[in-house]
Amino acid sequence: MKLCVISGDGIGREVVPQAVRVLRRLLPDLQIVEAEAGWDTFCQQGTALPAATLAAARECGA
Repeated sequence: MKLCVISGDGIGREVVPQAVRVLRRLLPDLQIVEAEAGWDTFCQQGTALPAATLAAARECGA
């Protein structure tokens, strides 16, 4: 199973990595694909939700 993970901004940067840690313990075969979105992404790329992030989410299905 592939899971697209987007930490985003704010508390997501603290919570999401811990959630991924738990999921990896529960599902050792889980494939994590990290993607970018949010304000910092907007400042760097000019869009808050880049096409690459949408493509990763579609590819993973979750």
